[in-house]
Amino acid sequence: MNPLEFLKGKLSDGNPPLPFEKYMEAALYHPDFGYYTKQIREIGHHGDFSTSATLHTILGEAISSWLKSLPPLPVIEIGAGNGTLAQTILKHHPAPYHIVETSKPLQILQQQRLGHSVEWHNTLPEALDAINGQAHLVSNELVDAFPCQILEFDGHQWQEVALEIHNDNLRETTLPFPPSPHLPFPPSPKNGQRIEIHRTYQQWLQTWAPCWKQGHSLTIDYGDTLDLLYYRRPYGTLRAYLGQQRITGPAIYHHMGQQDLTADVNFTHLQLWAQQLGWHTDPLQTQRDFIQAHHQNLPDEPAARFLLNPEGAGEAFKAFICEKR
Repeated sequence: MNPLEFLKGKLSDGNPPLPFEKYMEAALYHPDFGYYTKQIREIGHHGDFSTSATLHTILGEAISSWLKSLPPLPVIEIGAGNGTLAQTILKHHPAPYHIVETSKPLQILQQQRLGHSVEWHNTLPEALDAINGQAHLVSNELVDAFPCQILEFDGHQWQEVALEIHNDNLRETTLPFPPSPHLPFPPSPKNGQRIEIHRTYQQWLQTWAPCWKQGHSLTIDYGDTLDLLYYRRPYGTLRAYLGQQRITGPAIYHHMGQQDLTADVNFTHLQLWAQQLGWHTDPLQTQRDFIQAHHQNLPDEPAARFLLNPEGAGEAFKAFICEKR
């Protein structure tokens, strides 16, 4: 099946519009054409996008130092990219290391880089079960890879963005969005304001939370708290990356399955969902603050300065720590 066949099957006559979240899920993870299941071959300078871990080792070194400050437990990295972060962490903190990876192309890259120093799992419950639920959890740019809902304010209420097909072309429409009284929304939104909700990430948390018995969780990703995330961003944060090129607007629908789709993380929602699960949450930190707090000798190199830049990656990326006691 190719993307057009998939869309025609979902959007044939009589079928309701397809919520954007379902489109994004297929574009990234469909077994026949999904970006992470079939298309991705590398992360870094030669891939469609780079991460902090592929640009310099200081993030992995800081995470290693953070792990050393905690009670000794196995480490589980969730969504390990090309294995660069795991390689750096293991160099400085050689603890039992597990990786949860659903992308077969990326798992191959990881195995080539890491050899037999890591144990791989298909799901987080499987990994936690292997070590009696006691582990420190690490993820870097994981949340943004989850399919998200797109909501648009119509001047009176929030509507969910969906897709319909016309002459083999996708066009946006909206569906009713049930009120969510316990979910924070931007105050006083203007007509046309768009936001993203990573509801699939919340659902994923709920699938493995009962399996986690003890440890700390470190989530690093780009985003901010709700009050700051959509400030001067009336069209939200959704974009695509194809060959290091950033794509926004209607063009994100032109290369289904061939490009990464992503949106900034609303850490206000992440904090709320963690607290609802009974986890202790630390105050949100910037990537810059986290690295400076846990790295003893910061190198004066261009890539390191870029990751610490308060006007760029150092502020755009956040570090969110939880504890299961």
